[in-house]
Amino acid sequence: MLKLVLPALLLLVSPLAAAQDAEPVPFELYHWWGSAGERDAVDALQRYVEQLGVRWAESGRVQQSNLIGYRQTLAQRIEQGDGPDAAVVLSTDVRQLMNSNALLLLDDVAAANDWDEVVPTAVQRLSRVEGHWVSIPINIHSTNWIWLNAALAHQLDLPVLDTWDDLIVALEKARQAGLVPLAIGDEAGQHMLLFEAVSAGVGGAEFYRRVFLQLKPTEPDLELLKVVFARMRELSDYAQTAGLGLRWNEATAMVRTGKALAQLQGSWAIAEFNHFGLVEGQDYHCQRFPDTQGMVLFNSDQIVVFRNQRTSDSVRAAFATALMSPEVQRELNITKGAAPARVDAVADGFSGCGRKAIHDVRMGNMRGTLLESIAMSGASPMSVSHAFYPVVSSHFRGEISDQQALKALETVWVNQ
Repeated sequence: MLKLVLPALLLLVSPLAAAQDAEPVPFELYHWWGSAGERDAVDALQRYVEQLGVRWAESGRVQQSNLIGYRQTLAQRIEQGDGPDAAVVLSTDVRQLMNSNALLLLDDVAAANDWDEVVPTAVQRLSRVEGHWVSIPINIHSTNWIWLNAALAHQLDLPVLDTWDDLIVALEKARQAGLVPLAIGDEAGQHMLLFEAVSAGVGGAEFYRRVFLQLKPTEPDLELLKVVFARMRELSDYAQTAGLGLRWNEATAMVRTGKALAQLQGSWAIAEFNHFGLVEGQDYHCQRFPDTQGMVLFNSDQIVVFRNQRTSDSVRAAFATALMSPEVQRELNITKGAAPARVDAVADGFSGCGRKAIHDVRMGNMRGTLLESIAMSGASPMSVSHAFYPVVSSHFRGEISDQQALKALETVWVNQ
């Protein structure tokens, strides 16, 4: 989800509008989902929309881009008065769009469908601004997963990787066997995913909350960050693919095809495994990143609906209602690899990884260990996230020392 495909235009045409108008008014959803697994998720959404009696068509140009480019293009369209009816965005985009008075308030839809009761508290913090529902949370993707090729794990006789030492032993075994231990590309976003998981493992939930959510590290926290950077440097020695320019799904493919033992990646990796017919427990394993058990670092894809006069309120309300329905959330997230953004989600039909994700979300919601991902810009202002990226990535590439990286992060906290 880090090297993105810029965007297909999904056109939803109300049959009611089609009956009343000579030329039906299109309802356009703008999104970045372009990998094979993400394409399957779009197809699942299409099936449910069509069952609601809404005609679906898809068009648009597809080209390689990144998340920054996606955001810029969306902002340009809104500024030019050519914005879509709805768009998939990250949580940090929601507040910015709300401040620009571009979003339709969804309070009535939320109240009619009990969103306050069923959406986890931490996710509501992303979907609500000043008490108003302004976006639709369509999933909960967890980022602190490590994915293992099952055949290679069996070949190396690996145990469950509960601790940091377990992980290093496993990676070293893979290296000694002539395998790629850790599949990772050269994208800063992939490095940030690794960094946040290592950070949570070193310091725990309260450390992660203070340092990355509240942006108020203490002196003991800074000492723990020295351990974090030391561990990141150790992992970089096992990242033999780091300079190959792999996109996240290409790194997943290395695990899928047995070219690499492991990958740290978000739960959207499940969609890639599903698309290529792999079976959890037989072809691949999912485990919480060592020492992060009990924590769920997460990103929630949000869909916002824009203020415009092209479609009726009833069409937009039906669209929002459908996206949050238990049925759509279930099928969409079985396909996409995420947990539904509902605490009442039924786990039937999900893989073992999906069932564990649903269980972990419920427990994290109760314990306060459902924590926003810094890699996916959910944890802090966009300016802070963007400042973290080059520091972590430069350190992982060996361009700056542990001490230089820590000093650079201290500067970010001072200036935020």
